[in-house]
Order: sequence, then structure tokens, then C-alpha cells
Amino acid sequence: MKNKQLLLYRFHNPNTPKDTEAYLIKWIIEINKNKLEKMLLEVIQKNGECR
Repeated sequence: MKNKQLLLYRFHNPNTPKDTEAYLIKWIIEINKNKLEKMLLEVIQKNGECR
């Protein structure tokens, strides 16, 4: 394989950086929602109350 072809990938994002940031944060929160709820419940049970 002397002539190995180099693959180039380019992504076009028509959104503004703020829109992209907001979308990614929303997406990450949705994905980790169950983990977050579980951790919060454990903290509340450990401390006995929510402040």
C-alpha cells in the first residue's frame, strides 16, 4: 500500500456558538438525568432534608 489515501472529514454547523452550547448542555443534562436524580435522592436521604 504505497498510495495510502488520507480521509478528510469536515462538518458544517450553521448554528451560532451560543445555540450549539445550549443544545449540547440540554442534551448532556437529558442523558444524565437519571444519574443526577439518583445522586440528589441519596444526598437528601443522607442529610435528612433538602436545604
